Amino acid sequence: MAVKRRATRPVKTSSRAGRGTDSGGGRVGQQSGAIVLSIAVLVCACHWWYLSALHENDLYFSHLSTLERELSFRTEMGLYYSYYKTVVNAHTLSSGLASLMRDNITEYPSTINTLGRFNLAPEVILGVMFRGVRSLLSVTSVSSVECFTISRGRGQAPVETCNGIGDPVYFYVQSVFAINGLLPAILFLLAVTMSGSVMSGCTCLLMFLYNHTEATRVMWTPPLRESFGIPLIYLQLLALSRNIRCPSPLNAVLLVFSTMASLTSWQFTPLALTTQTMCLCALWSLSLLTSTRLLVNVGTLAVSLLVSCLLQFGNTALLSSFLAASLLAAMVTVCVRWTITRHMSRPLIQMPRPLIMRAILELLLTVGLTLSIKLLLSKVLNNADNAHIGTLLLSKLTSYKDFHTQLYLCSKEFDYLPLTFALNTTLTLLLPMAVVVMATGLWTILIKKQAMTFEPIDTVKVYHILQCLWFVVMAMLIMRLKVFLTPQLALLSSLVASSNNTVKRQWVWLFLLCASISGVYNVYNEMSVVGEFNNPSQEELVTWVNTSTNQNAVFAGAMPTMATIKLVTGRPIVNHPHYENERLRARTKLVYSVYSRQPPSLVAASLRSLAVSHVIVEGVWCHKAYKDGCSFGEVWDSEDPSNRHRPLFCDLIGQEIDGFKTVFRNNDYTVLEIA
Repeated sequence: MAVKRRATRPVKTSSRAGRGTDSGGGRVGQQSGAIVLSIAVLVCACHWWYLSALHENDLYFSHLSTLERELSFRTEMGLYYSYYKTVVNAHTLSSGLASLMRDNITEYPSTINTLGRFNLAPEVILGVMFRGVRSLLSVTSVSSVECFTISRGRGQAPVETCNGIGDPVYFYVQSVFAINGLLPAILFLLAVTMSGSVMSGCTCLLMFLYNHTEATRVMWTPPLRESFGIPLIYLQLLALSRNIRCPSPLNAVLLVFSTMASLTSWQFTPLALTTQTMCLCALWSLSLLTSTRLLVNVGTLAVSLLVSCLLQFGNTALLSSFLAASLLAAMVTVCVRWTITRHMSRPLIQMPRPLIMRAILELLLTVGLTLSIKLLLSKVLNNADNAHIGTLLLSKLTSYKDFHTQLYLCSKEFDYLPLTFALNTTLTLLLPMAVVVMATGLWTILIKKQAMTFEPIDTVKVYHILQCLWFVVMAMLIMRLKVFLTPQLALLSSLVASSNNTVKRQWVWLFLLCASISGVYNVYNEMSVVGEFNNPSQEELVTWVNTSTNQNAVFAGAMPTMATIKLVTGRPIVNHPHYENERLRARTKLVYSVYSRQPPSLVAASLRSLAVSHVIVEGVWCHKAYKDGCSFGEVWDSEDPSNRHRPLFCDLIGQEIDGFKTVFRNNDYTVLEIA
């Protein structure tokens, strides 16, 4: 076995945190489809390599041990990866799936069906694929991994690392990057579909690359749900665009498949598809989509939703989601118009002037019905898992706040979209080009529809303009959702290259040249991010848990750390980062009493009610704050003002605390045993 020394790498300081005309030689129909597909495949492969290179630069991943690799999956990433690990390490596939369906580790002492609660389709599929690859390689005796010993320095013991498709972590991460290699390829195909121009597709690719850090974070956080959800949602947009333009059984099947895949991969997908339903209703209200076409597309989405619900063992959160409500609302709105036009002597649909007004009224009706039906479904199905979406939006728009909304709002990912986004996308001309396309498109709709001209309007282009407006609203309210917006902006900006006019084409080349000045610099900066993962404090913690506690010890603590405890040690936990469940939110509030000012006796009682044996307290969580008003002391003072005069429980660490015994402590973590 080879022995290598892992050089200490400097820690990075960067934060990652209708049909058009062809400008490049004719319609796509006259071009070779094989060339278009070949470009898409090449783009997919290049993006896969690019993501792998960024990830390696960031973490020095190839030189990390299995433990270090798992520790690098912070917060919910570790939770989701743990289920893949369960499938991979199970004696048989059936026993692995049974463990997921009868899991009493994730929310001890409760037994839950994780396949029904979480979006674990990617982990199950990748786990099955890895088991198949491993079996095939064992039969063929082909070497699938290369292992060597790494000298870490810093007084840390050497570790063994393995690379190759036979290593579970390596296989998982590379599979995620391969899936995300599809995203720019899908955007390229979407741009070509919208404009009929390969030049537009290439422009879209450049805009996506130049704004890569604003478009995705998969290279830093591979196991996140969005790493699977975003490529699948844009595949769904491609299928929908094709189905709007050229309805066919094949396009309908692709739409159903892509919708199901996206719904079972990310909990935010129903919210995104709700806006899609609103866009389809807007097209129908503007007479750009017939009632039949609208109902066919809405029905297709409804079938996909029902099948997805069945695949997730009757997930009532999907049935009571905003998506389910919006689909029913769309059908009701169609019935309302049909009833009105049938009983009016002069049908509203034939009145020329109030067309835009009618569209606005029908959209308001659809939104109102969606909210009403959503409340009704939640009551009938007795499911409040999605209630946090409403309260989160309410807290964004009003002064309302509670403990759970403050946890969201005090997280950078759920803050408002920063002005730096507008600045960065303006420097690459992405935002200005997209704004011009949207403004021109909306003005064209207004003029042509008000004048009732017979000049055709490209329905697909209008749909994507409306969809982008929704994505703007989503991203402005929740910064994390900019991963929806940036690819859509790249898609719209590509339409400036769809013209066959020579003068306009010259302007496009000038725009691309100007965009490249900042764009190439962005790519250079992204490739220059160099670091190395190393977390000795957490490594010391999980090593202590593995060696000094029994397998039945039950842990509670900060949500990110609990995901790591479950993944690395396999110990039962009572709370975790998947915060979209009503009961889990209540559990987490009890656990986070260790950061409150409540008396120690009350904190101990709360933890005992959850059958906790050990609680992990992190000093940095005691006073850390992303922004003013976000330290746990301030959050609890707002939630529990009666105890403001008391010291924070976490400030008592190091003293004798009634009901608790300190059993482990290092610079970052303290483990208290409940007496």
